[in-house]
Amino acid sequence: MNPFLTISIATRNRPEYLEKLITSIANSKKNTSERIEIDVIVDGLDQAATVAYLEKVNLDNLRFFTIPWQGVAGARNFGSKVARGEFIRFQDDDDTLDSSAIIEIIQFHKRHPDSFLLGHAILRDTKNKFMNWATGANGFLYSYTFMKSIPLSHWGRFWGGRISLPKRYLNDCKFDTTFDFMGEDTEWAFRFAQNNKLDIHHGKKVISVVERSLTIDEAVLRTVTQGWSNYKISEMHKQSHLEEVLRSNCATFADKQKNQILDEIALLLKHPFCRDVNFLEISQNLDLCKYEVESFLHGIWWRVIELCKSLGYLAAQDGLSRMELEELVRSSIELFPNEIVKN
Repeated sequence: MNPFLTISIATRNRPEYLEKLITSIANSKKNTSERIEIDVIVDGLDQAATVAYLEKVNLDNLRFFTIPWQGVAGARNFGSKVARGEFIRFQDDDDTLDSSAIIEIIQFHKRHPDSFLLGHAILRDTKNKFMNWATGANGFLYSYTFMKSIPLSHWGRFWGGRISLPKRYLNDCKFDTTFDFMGEDTEWAFRFAQNNKLDIHHGKKVISVVERSLTIDEAVLRTVTQGWSNYKISEMHKQSHLEEVLRSNCATFADKQKNQILDEIALLLKHPFCRDVNFLEISQNLDLCKYEVESFLHGIWWRVIELCKSLGYLAAQDGLSRMELEELVRSSIELFPNEIVKN
């Protein structure tokens, strides 16, 4: 008998987070009698630590597959192909699931067998000021506040790392493997919605905890890729509302040259406030109120993010691959200055 639900996890070189996630799924599964399976797609043949951990996991419903590196779109296509569940939940490997998440997913799909369910993410590190900004006031990672203004049928609600859907929708509509890091979910949802009903619900009780906090340096690499992906998607879907939205999303500094943008990002990252955040201490030292310092810092972060999106868009426009773009950024900007380099 096939399982009702497959939880499909694409992972690459994060065994410490994967272990937390699988433990949380096992605990959440205890609250339902429905059969579920956990499929882990190990994306890349160079992940000995991840494979060693998975070989030790004592769960009858866990399977793992090691594939040559394909990126997120390819790994999710593989995951949907091997999944045996009637419904599939794509799950980011650096989140954990709340104890009631799985029963909530199952009950929803029993009531709504043709619909999608977007889970609700909360931060583990609730005091991390950059992550609070990135998921709230700015929302470049995600924002449930902004989502309230987006219709249920909108492709902007399809977030690939915490969504469940009927597996049959993936039989003929695959993720585009152009997108090996991000953008695959937006492009898939837009394409699917051209001929199908995209009915996405927000499951406020389907809680996943974001275990990993991004730094501003990691956000730089992520956001240039977002800009790159936006250009690729807009080229695929010319003369559409999607093209208009994605172009405008990256247009803030599109009139600049790539070298100008790189120089300005590098300069902003060197600002003492940008990486070392303690609003109260800073404001006391400068005799400023906390709100003034916070607003100033948010302004720096906003400019960095908008510059990165424009840079990625322009680089894709000039024909750079995503890997070439990342190499350009790493060679032009000192990222992770406090990172310990191991010989």
